[in-house]
Amino acid sequence: MVTIEKPWYSVGISPKQDDIIASRNIYPFIETLVNNTMEIAYKTKVGYAHLKVRDLQRSIDFYTRFLGLDVTEVVGNHYAFLTAGTYDHEIALQNVGPDAPQPPSRGTGLYHVAFEVPDKRSFALAYSALHEAGIPVVAVDHYISWAMYFDDPDGNGLEIYWDTRTQPRGRQLWYGDNAPRENESILAALGE
Repeated sequence: MVTIEKPWYSVGISPKQDDIIASRNIYPFIETLVNNTMEIAYKTKVGYAHLKVRDLQRSIDFYTRFLGLDVTEVVGNHYAFLTAGTYDHEIALQNVGPDAPQPPSRGTGLYHVAFEVPDKRSFALAYSALHEAGIPVVAVDHYISWAMYFDDPDGNGLEIYWDTRTQPRGRQLWYGDNAPRENESILAALGE
């Protein structure tokens, strides 16, 4: 369900007709006002994330090295498109230049882009690679997933996670619970 801010649009009434509603339109108009919801007639899915960066090549190197993405297209020194293999691209990078300001950390906007790995070992390999490169990582057990949070070179928030809902102690719902995930417990998966 999608909430419609101005429900008269959903029944074909333009703002100029607000005060004069034809009798044939009054019932759907009132029903929409009461429910203030409407079924959406189409489906969407997330296509890709478009991120602004200060140095395009540095970002390409980062995303290919630490997230395993492949470059599908580079447009001059302006844009790069990268994929995990599912689509033409899941990440678009836009070079905005070295002097671009950093967005405020407590402001609105994108918090992070999440990348799923298929298993615990892949999670541990990614964690190890980031850790060895000196990239600060915060690892968390959300009880529905193990997650690690870090920033790309431009401060864009990223997450790599392993979905644990089908694991023996995995939960189906998050409930807002978090616990720190210690290095030893993550790296132990490399020996399994």
